[in-house]
Amino acid sequence: MKKILKKLLIFIAIVNFIGIMFECTALKDNSKTALANVLIEEDRLQRIKEKGVINVAAITSSRTYFYRDTNTNEVSGIEADILNEIIKRLGMNAKIEINEATFLNFLEKLTTDDTIDIASGGIFITPEREKLVAFTQPLYKISESIVVPALSTINFKSDLKTSVVGVVKGTVYEKLAERWKNENLIKDIATFDTLPELFNAVSSIKVEQAY
Repeated sequence: MKKILKKLLIFIAIVNFIGIMFECTALKDNSKTALANVLIEEDRLQRIKEKGVINVAAITSSRTYFYRDTNTNEVSGIEADILNEIIKRLGMNAKIEINEATFLNFLEKLTTDDTIDIASGGIFITPEREKLVAFTQPLYKISESIVVPALSTINFKSDLKTSVVGVVKGTVYEKLAERWKNENLIKDIATFDTLPELFNAVSSIKVEQAY
């Protein structure tokens, strides 16, 4: 039986690391700090309006959430649609500028590059990530499952003991797979930079399953 884990997904972090630091201290310090926080957020929004560009650290490997067509340079997916609607409702005539990111480096981009306004691309909320960036409210829930080749004999969790599990680097599944390996529930782990690379490995049976 394939194990399904329900996880909360998030869409974007509205402010960058500097803004977050002020926001956190504003909860503890006096009104001057709170005022500084408000000004920072207003400055960022004003900067976006003046430039007419919103910079997104985007994980674009999933057509479902956030995807950029390399031929037309157009973005699509659930989160891209939401972002376009946000721009519309704010009354901004802004275009989306993509800064390609992966699950391994999107946090670094968001917290160190002041030109990045938000991050997007099917990003899970975790306690560790919440210490570094601010999340919106969860926008939707999704069920995740193990993917195996069509002719696979894997049907139960106990069948995984001799299997190599493929995961995308930097995702919550990488840590889960590491735990499974430490508990001797799987044979080994293979990591990949993107989701398409992972699925290609499953299709060519370089790995027995993907998570």
